[in-house]
Amino acid sequence: GYAGLWITGSSEEPVYIWINDDRVEIRSAESIWGLETYQTQTAVREDIGDNRARIAVIGPAGENLIPFALILTDHGRVAGRTGMGAVMGSKNLKAIAVQGSGSVPLILPEEYAHLRSNVNRELREDPVSAVLRELGTAGSADYFDYLGEMPKRYFQRSVFPGADKVTGATLTEKYLTRISTCHACVIACGRVVNLDDAQRTQLLPDQKGPEYETMVGFGPNLWLDDLEFVTRMGDLCDRYGMDTISLSNTIGLAITLFERGIIDVRDTSGLILDWGNKDTVEKLVHQTVRLEGFGKFISEGARSLGRRFAAEPEAVQVNGLEIAYHDPRGSSGMSLVYATSP
Repeated sequence: GYAGLWITGSSEEPVYIWINDDRVEIRSAESIWGLETYQTQTAVREDIGDNRARIAVIGPAGENLIPFALILTDHGRVAGRTGMGAVMGSKNLKAIAVQGSGSVPLILPEEYAHLRSNVNRELREDPVSAVLRELGTAGSADYFDYLGEMPKRYFQRSVFPGADKVTGATLTEKYLTRISTCHACVIACGRVVNLDDAQRTQLLPDQKGPEYETMVGFGPNLWLDDLEFVTRMGDLCDRYGMDTISLSNTIGLAITLFERGIIDVRDTSGLILDWGNKDTVEKLVHQTVRLEGFGKFISEGARSLGRRFAAEPEAVQVNGLEIAYHDPRGSSGMSLVYATSP
């Protein structure tokens, strides 16, 4: 088997890699270049003729080398941060498909099986695991809001009147249809939801529900309390292949700069950037992945956007990476994490 995959160089034309046991192929991806992430997974499976294959893909954001492009696999599982999708895009590498028939060797299989069973049982019975299974990672939203750890209005407010509408409990009560899990995990914190508006939003009936970061990023961070909208934006970002944390953070910075008069409609191609405006946020998401209008500037990330308009200190980022949605004024240890993490 393989302990890892190291890819060097780049292709002159779009390609994907197909690894089937010890056979490795580099195949053309011309026909799937430009497809969104879920479409790409389906197309690759059809091309290789094996529905068992696991496939890691990029979307249009990775193709366009957006620095917060992600790599997606399965039902919305992503390597979301630091722009790994742009690395694949720079290699003209659309996807990597893997299927193996071997087994993982164990030195003491019986002892391992016993330990694994005990650990899984303890993990599943742990109180934190129970909350995560019942409410997802967004189940922490109420608690973080209480602590003052949930950012609002791009880290400028500590209170948001609609915070109770954007929680894991609300998601569970109104939209949850079933839970999902990463491979072999007994917690199963993944959310599968039905918005009951599939035709209007062009979504499939069952969609991945937002994690805590996505919920806050497209919710209180932008002064929004519409969970359906948050879910749609999370799904849209997954399909385009963009990290929800970096994108919603940079949009928050853009609205802040507009509010303070640092930018105006001449910079935004006529868009009025204001808090709580869902239509504007969705337009910016589309513009960003297409590198159109003001989206061209947002696609560069928060630090670059701030520099462009001589307002870099306004950007909430560290070393060019937009920080996660945990305000250090509510959790002081996060200050050290943000300051020292590579």
